[in-house]
Amino acid sequence: MTDEMLRMTLSPTAQFFAEHDKDFANAFNRFKAVKWRSLLEQFEHRDGHRYELDSFLLRMLGFTDNEIAQLLPKVYQAVAQELRTLKEAMQTHRLEEEETEG
Repeated sequence: MTDEMLRMTLSPTAQFFAEHDKDFANAFNRFKAVKWRSLLEQFEHRDGHRYELDSFLLRMLGFTDNEIAQLLPKVYQAVAQELRTLKEAMQTHRLEEEETEG
């Protein structure tokens, strides 16, 4: 992909990472000690650390606080639903395998 294409897709470039190296290092240090719950729990309960991390990343990509406040609840709801669906599908598949083996 060209740099222009990367910018259009909001994909960070090497230059972007170089310019924001300290920001990412600070974020890493802030979140490295967090005891993260499962992804499903984070999205279902709109975990504060999850929200803070996602807000940081979206700000780095140019989103405003207002846009983030509107976007993240919708994203969290959709991701939580997808994770629940996957979890249910895996449980159903596991039960079917056990019945076949048993």
